[in-house]
Amino acid sequence: MGLGKVRIKRRLDLQAPLTLLFLQTIQTIAFIAYLRVRVEAPFLIVCPLSVLHNWVDEFKRFAPKVSFFALQCFITS
Repeated sequence: MGLGKVRIKRRLDLQAPLTLLFLQTIQTIAFIAYLRVRVEAPFLIVCPLSVLHNWVDEFKRFAPKVSFFALQCFITS
């Protein structure tokens, strides 16, 4: 874990696993925002339905200029 992550973790004062998950989400969003400036191509993020709303909220918060589409699929038998 880099020094920047340690500072953020200390500042957020969250449990370690939750903080690491949050940091990975933010890193992914930042990377997609970085790529969107350089590449005009779609990106796909696949996540469990239980965290989909978190991804949507974080995109709106940290990368408001990045357009996205959230799709929920339910498989029934």
